[in-house]
Amino acid sequence: MSYELSVSEVGPAEYPLMEVLRETIFSEAGHVSLAPLADDLEGRQDVFALIAHLEGNPIGFKIGYRFGPGVYYSKSSGVLKDYRRNGLGRRMQEWQHGWLRARGYRKVFFNSFNQFKDMIRFGLETGFILTGAERQQTGDLSFKFAKNLVLPDPPRRPRLPTGDVRVQLVGREAWGLIAAMASLGGDTVHEEQIETEASGPNAIALIVHLDSKPVGFALGRSGLDATYITKRFGVVDTYRDRGAEAALAGAVLEEARLTDHTLVRWNAAHDDIESIITALRASYDLTGLQHHCPTRHTSVVLEHPIAASPI
Repeated sequence: MSYELSVSEVGPAEYPLMEVLRETIFSEAGHVSLAPLADDLEGRQDVFALIAHLEGNPIGFKIGYRFGPGVYYSKSSGVLKDYRRNGLGRRMQEWQHGWLRARGYRKVFFNSFNQFKDMIRFGLETGFILTGAERQQTGDLSFKFAKNLVLPDPPRRPRLPTGDVRVQLVGREAWGLIAAMASLGGDTVHEEQIETEASGPNAIALIVHLDSKPVGFALGRSGLDATYITKRFGVVDTYRDRGAEAALAGAVLEEARLTDHTLVRWNAAHDDIESIITALRASYDLTGLQHHCPTRHTSVVLEHPIAASPI
């Protein structure tokens, strides 16, 4: 049975309906908006609003406004839970970004919270990068994601069949293999560096196999206060999205639990989209950004509590 899905541009008369959609969608994640949508839109320039419908019934929305010269704020968006994964979010985003590019905007950004992991993953998959974090009045940590509209949108990743996945604990004999796989991802390292990162208290080195072929790795060790630190994580690009990342991330959590850690921390470069998405899929929380000197690079801090083993 087919259904008619549509997206239409709307004006101020539809703001109350958008408010209802927003509060319904946000309340599912336990989030409460601080101010009515109409109040925040009053006096704004270049307000652009879209509503998605299924058989004429409103099921999603997207709205934003001019933030500054060449910069647009995608204020709020969402699709009702039962109607997601039908491509409506992407259709609304593509319409919005086409509208912005036609008007000379160079950058668009949105803010989100840990409760909205699907929204964050969608943003990362469509060209946004995490650029900031701010503590809100409610105590929640809000994250800023920005996209350069001058650049083309990243291609959609195809849906690939999963394979036979197996994760293996390894030792020094695998340092060369791990270094070689890391280098395939553009991160040139040597066996000596791998050995350094894989040494120390409760050091763990893992390799993930897909259909009997080694395709990825994870390295880590104990930090302070029963925290396990993931030092390195990667899957060769041509073997991604076939279950290897999920299996590897799950194995890291299990090994940390078996060695009596209570928290796993994973620092990923802010533009390492694949690693951040993998962590979010494994239910990690975004807990902050770290700015490193003198290299001036920024890393995203991701954390996952470890439940105690049942007695």
